[in-house]
Amino acid sequence: MPTKPQLPRSTASASGPDKELARGLPRFLSKVVEHALQTGLRKPEDFLRHFSTRTIMRSLAAEPERRGRILEATTGLRSLIASKKSPESSAEDMQIALDERLTDPATVVSLFTPDDRVRFLDPQMLWAFVIEPGYGAGSVELGEQIPEIREHTAFIIENALEQGLINHHDVISAISINTLVDRLPRSELASVFERVLEEGREGLAFTEEMLFQMIPMPVIVAHVPLATLWNWVIDAKIAIPAGLMPEPTPLSEDEALFDEREAHPDAGHPSKDVTVIIESDGESTPADDPRLLRSMGGRSA
Repeated sequence: MPTKPQLPRSTASASGPDKELARGLPRFLSKVVEHALQTGLRKPEDFLRHFSTRTIMRSLAAEPERRGRILEATTGLRSLIASKKSPESSAEDMQIALDERLTDPATVVSLFTPDDRVRFLDPQMLWAFVIEPGYGAGSVELGEQIPEIREHTAFIIENALEQGLINHHDVISAISINTLVDRLPRSELASVFERVLEEGREGLAFTEEMLFQMIPMPVIVAHVPLATLWNWVIDAKIAIPAGLMPEPTPLSEDEALFDEREAHPDAGHPSKDVTVIIESDGESTPADDPRLLRSMGGRSA
């Protein structure tokens, strides 16, 4: 069972320059949080609900210069003086500035850089901030944001591929070939089949990477249900293995009797069940992990 990720709290001394975040989970999380804000799916106000001024300043307890820069920009207090204040006093001053509208959430969030958010804040809390709207749940409130949600979904999967958290086989096995054939446009599939035959005549293998070269991720995301992408690719293949989901609480007796299949987005449609649950390599399916059931809207303790 994956454990909670331990990201580096800082990549440099308090007085030295910051190094670039390491490839992998740190860089993935930094980019995903920033993209969520840039698309407008997540607002600076949402960020401050998850990370209060006290949380931010306490996370910078060993970084007086960073605290001073943020406090100077939000309250007007000179950085040299602000850096001498305690985290608690700094948080109180910044909250007063917010309450009195001397600054705003957008300014606070912009001063806490994308990489610093990952260096100093809890990774599971950052991920909770990203996924709070429940993009895989089909909420009516999100209807007008579907284009942005699909853009964000494609970005997360592509970023995970780029950072080495998953590979192309992981994505295809999570979605399944049957679902891709059922959902993708016939013109796209015809091109793929033609390429497969061409490679076969040359005695070459058609790889998963070739499939994604021919059908880019945004095209796949535009046609595959968001519930499938979020529950079985992002949650099951990225977030849970990376330790971004909280450890599950013990199941109650009632929950132990809960039919895992009910949590599947295609439940009630037998013709589609196997397209997401069955994997040809014999590995356990995502439904085996209780954290996935909770992320999909299953009963929680």
